[in-house]
Amino acid sequence: MSGLILVLGLTAALLTGCRGLPDDGPSRSPEGGGPSAGRQTMTLEVYGDSLTVADSPSVAEGRTGPESWLHHLGPHGLSLAGGSGRWGATAGDILDQHLQPPVSAEVLVLFLGTNDLAAGGVAAHGEDYLAALDQIVRRQGYPAQDVVVVAVGPRDAGSPGPVQAWNRRTAEAARERGWHLIDPWGPLRTEGNRYRHSALTTDGLHLSVHGASLLAEGMAGELRRVEAGTA
Repeated sequence: MSGLILVLGLTAALLTGCRGLPDDGPSRSPEGGGPSAGRQTMTLEVYGDSLTVADSPSVAEGRTGPESWLHHLGPHGLSLAGGSGRWGATAGDILDQHLQPPVSAEVLVLFLGTNDLAAGGVAAHGEDYLAALDQIVRRQGYPAQDVVVVAVGPRDAGSPGPVQAWNRRTAEAARERGWHLIDPWGPLRTEGNRYRHSALTTDGLHLSVHGASLLAEGMAGELRRVEAGTA
């Protein structure tokens, strides 16, 4: 597998909580070296927003924080090879300001969409958002069949309707482009798109250490399904 892309979108409530933290660049997580027993390591190039950066001192320097799912990759046979992230980032922000030279990774992860939805509602899923994703895919050199779109995750405020609509449109766009859609949120989310319990989140949107660990587990499971052709 030469690459995969993950796309994450949350909702409007996260926008104000995603501002003012530092950018992060190419990286290797200190927790990302070493697969679980009997499992080959899958390498990731990751671009994301606050759910990726979280409390990381510097992803660029390989210093991930425990509230970032990146911090918990190693036990699940995943390894961070490069990428960047910023709180508040839209797909356009990543395209214009934060793309790094491609690295030798199998999976290209775009953990984006949260702030696009926040800025423009479901309508923002249209031309600008998808055009930015298409450009990121082309610039980083990952083939369409390896693109993975990640469903929007839970939040404890607001209606689930916009999130559900966003996920439907993301799924449609993924199918049209030959990408995959995955949903790693099962262990954390209720049917009403809320967190299962308060210990999983710090503010109803961002992840606690426990929540980040469960998300890493969910991501690994979904990525292995894509790799096996069962997603």
